[in-house]
Amino acid sequence: MHLIVFFSDNAFQRGDRLFTCNFIPLCNIGTYFNDNTGYENVIDYFVTNDKCIVRNFEVLDPDINYSDHRPIAIKCICLTGKSGHVVDRSSHEDKMTITQLCWDHADLSLYYSITGVNLQPVLDDIIQLELSCSITPVIIDDIYSRVLDILHLASDTAVPKCSKNFFYKFWWDEELDILKEDSIKSCRIWKAVGRP
Repeated sequence: MHLIVFFSDNAFQRGDRLFTCNFIPLCNIGTYFNDNTGYENVIDYFVTNDKCIVRNFEVLDPDINYSDHRPIAIKCICLTGKSGHVVDRSSHEDKMTITQLCWDHADLSLYYSITGVNLQPVLDDIIQLELSCSITPVIIDDIYSRVLDILHLASDTAVPKCSKNFFYKFWWDEELDILKEDSIKSCRIWKAVGRP
């Protein structure tokens, strides 16, 4: 089925056509651009079949963008759950933060110390259970929960957490912070004068 027919049959509308963008500069720029040729076009967009929920549409122009596409954002009012509560969410503001443990920057001796001290009583209980032959699913679940709690305690204490896409730059220093800030300022000036 052709995409235009599908949109028409389902009453879909493009998010960028729902707003008059005469006074919003970032709404009039293309989502695809080529710096070498100066060519830009709108080829990325959101669609909706309920224009009443769309509050804003925006083409973002970040200072650091390694792609030839500019990101787009749409702000909608969404119904969540069965209660009918209205939640105002933005696709670029509502970021899920996924964290991970950074084991390469962990204090491993502290981690081993915490786990060693706290897991010893659990090991003693397991040995006693083995001798008594009275193992039940409830006891196994209890031991499992205790082990998890101890591992969480140790990692929370000795292992730093960071967002999923974060990585430590051992080579980064204050001079590079200054150079990066200067580069961003230069980029903003270049964009403000029409990208010559």
